[in-house]
Amino acid sequence: MAGILQPASLFLPLATLIGYFFTDSFIWRSATTLLCLAIVLYFGVVKQRLAVAWWIVAAFALSFAGDFVLGHWGGGFMGFVSGVGLFLVAHLGYVAYSLCMGRPLWWLFALLCIVFGCYYFFLLRPAISDAVTSIAVLAYILVSCLSLAAAVGIGRGRVVVNRSSRVLFIIGIGSLLFSDLLIAQKRFLHDGTLYALMMPTYFASQLFVAASIIQQRLKTDKYKSLVIFVLYFFNTPLLQAASLDSLALKDKPSPLNHLSLSALGSVGYMTPVAGLSEPLLHSHTTAFYDLRLRYQTLPSDGNAFDALYRYPVIQAGLVVGDLTHIDAYYASRPQTYNSTLGCVIAPYFGIDRYFLRHGRWALGYTLLNGVSYNTSPYDAHTNAGNEYIGSHFSMYFSLGITARFRLSPQWTLSATADFKHFSAASIVRPNLGINSFGPTLGVTYDLTKQASEITTVPSASSSDSSVTGKEEDGKRLSPFYVELTAAIIPKALADYYNVYHTADGPVYLSYNAMLAPMYRYLPHHASGIEVNYTYVPYTEKLHELDVIQKHDSIDGRALDYNRNVVGIGLRHDFIYRHFSVNLGVGVFVYRHQGWRGVTQEGRFYQMIGLRYSFPFTRDRLYVGYTIKAYRFSKVDGLHFGVGWRFH
Repeated sequence: MAGILQPASLFLPLATLIGYFFTDSFIWRSATTLLCLAIVLYFGVVKQRLAVAWWIVAAFALSFAGDFVLGHWGGGFMGFVSGVGLFLVAHLGYVAYSLCMGRPLWWLFALLCIVFGCYYFFLLRPAISDAVTSIAVLAYILVSCLSLAAAVGIGRGRVVVNRSSRVLFIIGIGSLLFSDLLIAQKRFLHDGTLYALMMPTYFASQLFVAASIIQQRLKTDKYKSLVIFVLYFFNTPLLQAASLDSLALKDKPSPLNHLSLSALGSVGYMTPVAGLSEPLLHSHTTAFYDLRLRYQTLPSDGNAFDALYRYPVIQAGLVVGDLTHIDAYYASRPQTYNSTLGCVIAPYFGIDRYFLRHGRWALGYTLLNGVSYNTSPYDAHTNAGNEYIGSHFSMYFSLGITARFRLSPQWTLSATADFKHFSAASIVRPNLGINSFGPTLGVTYDLTKQASEITTVPSASSSDSSVTGKEEDGKRLSPFYVELTAAIIPKALADYYNVYHTADGPVYLSYNAMLAPMYRYLPHHASGIEVNYTYVPYTEKLHELDVIQKHDSIDGRALDYNRNVVGIGLRHDFIYRHFSVNLGVGVFVYRHQGWRGVTQEGRFYQMIGLRYSFPFTRDRLYVGYTIKAYRFSKVDGLHFGVGWRFH
């Protein structure tokens, strides 16, 4: 019972947070921070006797004081500087806690200083009029970078830190850094893009940090705390909508006109993996249960991108997959226990886009992407049959064709034929991945009454000036641009697992640089070519593993090994506001990576990625991730990248 009550205590600050977003009262807002402080004090200091938790208590207390100062006296010079000072010292509390629990990643600190240093000197500094504020902001940026680098380093030392606790704390500090960035954008650069997320991410940071203390006390990687925060993220869009409705949009229609809730269920068929020496799957039926919050874009929003995409539905949700009935084992390896694939729990974001509307009917596609948590990953001693998911955390991707029928002004039925994929993107092994096909049925309830018929909506002209007429310094931007991207690729080797049969194999890093000349021929479409160079430091390890498996030659011809890989491909980008989905296919013009590279992967590759371009850099600076795959099924690696767009 205690294991349930501890994470359930987070519902208290979550309830006060909801009260704040609907009332805009400082009492509710302060109650959220103080309740998080009380949770850390009780579960960290009293129950765990964790002395370092006092640093978190101090950080929360200083955050409360800083919030009070900025909220009551932050309009003036001294009020703002005092508030920034209090939050800066609060960051030092987080740093002190992290230093007691591990060692900072100094390379990450240096990288963050370079990125945010450029942001400060080229954008913020020219917009700040006085030296005192400028120095205070610079100091705050440096301490924030140290705070995140120290948080990522938790567990790198003698102190044993629960994995889930570490992840929750990192997300908490990252959320705080993002919230601070939005404040800087609003105050100094007068850019309100995404500013509505400032308060939700600020309170998310406190909730995640409090959850990390609870998770450390549980001393397990079970998902109880994570479920609480999945619920929080599921409610964040609703809280944001309530905030906008009560604070910023009093003269406009309520955002509730856009919102609906969906409940869905599906039965799927889990497909076997080709190329295995013997069958691993002996049953195939899966079941998924899904809850979604949907935001319908409307012509009244006046957004040109929404019109170009024929007013898509933006949605966030939580899917739970029951894979406990899947039988997975090798017949040649007798075992005295039943392996299980467990359950997968995945929060996600995505879109519905309808290309056909007629009367009460609509037909379109659904695209979803998120992070999943698996309750029963591979274990060599107790769950050796689950070679599909090798760790608690993996990625979730879903693509389907959806038909909808409106029953009444507030009720709609939907049917989807979809494909679901869960995979750790080769960051851990084993990683065969879960692929499921099947039908999904759902019912949707609109929070306000809608038109009975799903009418055809007008689409924007491809030459809409609000999208294509972007100008900079009085000059119209050219549709031609060039992207330069640098990426890091963590990867666990399949052959290491095949040789040693352990999920604790090392994660190796490779490094990628990409140059892509692109042409944006429509506001929401761009195409071009990209040249990829990848440096693979662990190539000698590939050779070593091939020798152990006697795979270092084919038909008597010795295989070549080289650290340098070069590829060239075609790419297309689907652009929506500051986001873009990138699809590409390519061929390696130079690649010598041993037996697996020749027999299992081949010369051709495919890529799909998601990027976000920062508006305060005029969409020049962007971050994102890209999945590289072979033969449209085998994931090679996950690229985490940052880049600059020259236009």
